[in-house]
Amino acid sequence: MTEQRIRRLEAVARELAVYHRNPALIRHDDEHLLQAMSELREDLEAIYAQPLSFMGERRSAPGVRVRQILDEVEADGVARAVKVGRVTAEASAEIEQRTRVVRQGGEATALEIDGTLG
Repeated sequence: MTEQRIRRLEAVARELAVYHRNPALIRHDDEHLLQAMSELREDLEAIYAQPLSFMGERRSAPGVRVRQILDEVEADGVARAVKVGRVTAEASAEIEQRTRVVRQGGEATALEIDGTLG
């Protein structure tokens, strides 16, 4: 872990200690608490290299979801939602691409990764 991450975790621990000592302060619309929890989750996800969900939270699992809607692709036009060399089991991407017209010689690409996704 980097020194910066350790300092961030220590700061979040101090912030959350206030709520631990005073549970009556916890409200679902407390922006400060939500921000602290979000930062904590980001750090823990980076440390453990996996997504974390809070109990009862509906959060999409790792995976790739692609939805592409095209009205018209002219001759010699190119339309692709994803172009990637390899996708790992840990990959997480949600792509929605809506295109009315891809003209001749035109291209519509939502995500292109030269390498590995995930």
